[in-house]
Order: sequence, then C-alpha cells, then structure tokens
Amino acid sequence: MNKNIFFLIAVFLLNIIPINTASAQNCTNTLPQINILFEFEEVKFNHTTSIENLTHENTKKYTKHSHTMGLSKTSLTQNIKLNYLTEKTQYQECTQLKTIDVILGLKDRIVYVAKEIPQNTCFFNEVLNHEKKHVQADEYALQINENYIKKSLQTA
Repeated sequence: MNKNIFFLIAVFLLNIIPINTASAQNCTNTLPQINILFEFEEVKFNHTTSIENLTHENTKKYTKHSHTMGLSKTSLTQNIKLNYLTEKTQYQECTQLKTIDVILGLKDRIVYVAKEIPQNTCFFNEVLNHEKKHVQADEYALQINENYIKKSLQTA
C-alpha cells in the first residue's frame, strides 16, 4: 500500500475542512473522531480464462516465456464521510466537524485459475490457494495502515 496516498488524503482533508470551526467564545471546541472503516466486496472465482489470456494480462510483470496459471485482481476504493454538528446558543450558531469516516475498500475482486487446469486436482488447489493468499494480503495491507491513516489525519 502506498503511504503517499494516505498522506494526500490527510492533506486534502485538512486543507479544505477546518477541524475546529467552533472557535467562538461559547462554542464547544473538540477534535473530531476519526474512524477508519473497511468494505471488502465478496471475491468471485473464474475458471473460464485460458493460460494464454491470463499470461497476456500479466505481461507487464513477466517475460515472454512465462505462463500464468492463476491471477487475482482487485480495485481499491476510498471514500470520506464528514459529519458535522451544529449547536445553537443564545447569540450564535456553532458548526463543528464531529467525525471523519475514512472508508477504504476492495471491489471487483476476482480470482482466476486457468481453465486448462482440471478442478478438484492437487494442481488446481495449489494455484487457487496461492491466489487466495494474494486476496488476504490485499486486505491485510489496508488493515495494517489503520493507525498510520489516523495519525496522519490527526497531525497534518
């Protein structure tokens, strides 16, 4: 996971949204709560794509003599939800950012096993299990950055 993307999110948020807009004398002045949420779309499995097509999908990574037996693909999603609270006092109205929800997700998740590999064979299971490790690594990469994202938003 590229740490620069999290820094850019933090800078973007903190440059366009004042953390504490409630600076008047009678307004409550607290930092917003930062929530990091994950949304992982269900993984789909595809056993209809040929070794040739899977290899072509991966040509940027491997030599022309490579053969791709399995492949996992996903797309990263990111969304930011801001929740404000407006309080009315006798003489003024105070608006303050209460929560920042950073929603990171993985969608369009597909695991491919080449159609030439017979299902329910040892080889098929090895390729499938290998690709499932990539799926787990994608999820883990997002989850281990939770504290980094929170710190970036709090200190930027």
